[in-house]
This record gives sequence, structure tokens and C-alpha cells, in this order.
Amino acid sequence: MSKLFFSEVISSAKTVKSQMPPISELINNQASLHDCHCNTKSLQDSLIKLNLKFEELNKELSLCKQQMNELTKQIFQPVPSVRQQSSPNNNPQKTIENIILRFDGGASPNPGIGGSGCVLTLPKKQIELATFHPHTTNNEAEYNGLLLGLRYINTQLSSFINYTSTNLTIEGDSMLVVQHCLGSWKCNAENLKPFLAEAKCLMSKFKNCKINHIPRAENAKADELSNIVRDLKKDFIKEVSL
Repeated sequence: MSKLFFSEVISSAKTVKSQMPPISELINNQASLHDCHCNTKSLQDSLIKLNLKFEELNKELSLCKQQMNELTKQIFQPVPSVRQQSSPNNNPQKTIENIILRFDGGASPNPGIGGSGCVLTLPKKQIELATFHPHTTNNEAEYNGLLLGLRYINTQLSSFINYTSTNLTIEGDSMLVVQHCLGSWKCNAENLKPFLAEAKCLMSKFKNCKINHIPRAENAKADELSNIVRDLKKDFIKEVSL
């Protein structure tokens, strides 16, 4: 080999040697690396412990979520709709086909203490209604007898009737009230106009509704109720099986 080649090798070796740190520094670095390794292992142990803690917490959290879900299902359990709720015999309630409403009322003196009575005749029972008026007129008491029955039908019996198919027959011995409702007589008394308006509104809900005038003798029960409540001075309702 040429001298030039050996010269270049020696030069390169000197350069590498000049760049190398002293042996003492290497020894110190080795010690530092040992310390770093110890610290690293300590950190790894700590991380392992933390990981175990997190796993335990995660299990507890999962258990809590399951318990919360169970409680939520119990608290917010859906309420069955009216259609889902069945009667004790699991049969749907039958629609009332026919209702007869008889009404009466009076005041003594006129105007004075009064009472209104109404009898609702259904297929299997009769409902007797009566309301007391500290001060009224005969005509107002009679209108109130009619409204007493109409309001009861449209509130308490609304679940049992079909406004399209249920037949409502209204009967009373008050020629004034009957003719007003039929539209045959004009209502001129201002105090009676609100009664007439409400009566027509409630009656118009039924597709099949008629009102007839009957003799007083055929309306004895409604008349009796209006007299009883006037003496009792207290409203009442009574159901009688037929």
C-alpha cells in the first residue's frame, strides 16, 4: 500500500480520538445512565400501580352505571295508555246508546230560594242530580236543571258516549225552555241568554239530540228533586239501579 494511504488512515484516527470524551467523563456518564435506569424502573412500577387503580375504578364505575340504569328503568317505567288499560273483565266499556234527560226547577217566592233537579235515565241505571240556589227565578232554575244534566253528561259520562251514535232525548215541562232551545220562541230576557247559549252549545255536540215538552205529571221525579234540594239547601247526586 502507498504511504499516502497510511497517512490518511492515521489522520482519520487522530480526528476520531480528538472527538472522543475523556475516560472519566464516560465513567460519569455510565453512572448517570445507571441512575436514569433506576428512576425509569421506579416510574414504571408507579405506572403499573396506577394502571391497577384505574382498572379497579373502571370496574366500580361500570357497576354504578348498571345500578343507575336499573333505577332509571324503575322510575321512568312507561305508563300504559287508556287503551292499554283494561277493565276487570278485560272487555272494552260499551258505548251508551240512549240517554233520556228530564229536568225541572223552581223558586219560592219568584224570585227567591230555588232548586233545580235532573234525572238521567241510562240503560241500567238512573242518575238523580239536584242543585240549590240561594236566589234565583223560576225560569233560571229550570234552565239550570237542563244544564245540570248536560254538564254531567259531557264531563262524567264522556268516556261512555259517542257523540255521533248516542241518542240524547231531553224532556221537560217548561214550555219556555223547550221552545227557546227549539228556536221556536225568541229569547228576549237578558238574564236567560247565557243559559240558552250554553245549552245549545252542549246539545249541538250530539248528532242525534232532540228536546220535547212533556206534561208536568210525567216530570214528577225532576220536580221532586228540585223541591227536596230547596229544603235541604245542599246539592246532591244519587244513582239508582234499574
